[in-house]
Amino acid sequence: MTVRRAALVLPAAALVLLTGCGTEAQDDAAPGDEPVVSIQTSQPSAGAAPASPPPAAPSPSARVIEVTLEGGTVTGVSSRVEVALGERLVIRVTSDVADEVHVHGYDERAAVPAGETVDIPLTADIPGGFEVELEETGRLLFQLRVA
Repeated sequence: MTVRRAALVLPAAALVLLTGCGTEAQDDAAPGDEPVVSIQTSQPSAGAAPASPPPAAPSPSARVIEVTLEGGTVTGVSSRVEVALGERLVIRVTSDVADEVHVHGYDERAAVPAGETVDIPLTADIPGGFEVELEETGRLLFQLRVA
């Protein structure tokens, strides 16, 4: 047998053997009837890469805490803002004076130009009370309470 013929015969023989194992005996089958063969495909192994990437999980939305400082007056929030431990936040500060917003305890800082707005993303993962202030002027914007 040549190598070429063996390459064709071996897969065919394997298919016949597998087909014979996958069928049930048909006692009432008429001579000449072909057996029904079902082929099952297997899932890729754990190490194999998926055919297409899984859909992205929706990201939880962050709670936006908006505060404005205009003419020395803080508006938009009460003096204390309570949030849940683990909650995702965006502290959005608009100020009519240039300064640096500082979230104490988390040590998050962001410069806010006069007349503009800055966003500070934050996950409230430290329990307690924390001042959010304009650092240079020392102006308290609000107390962030995480529980």
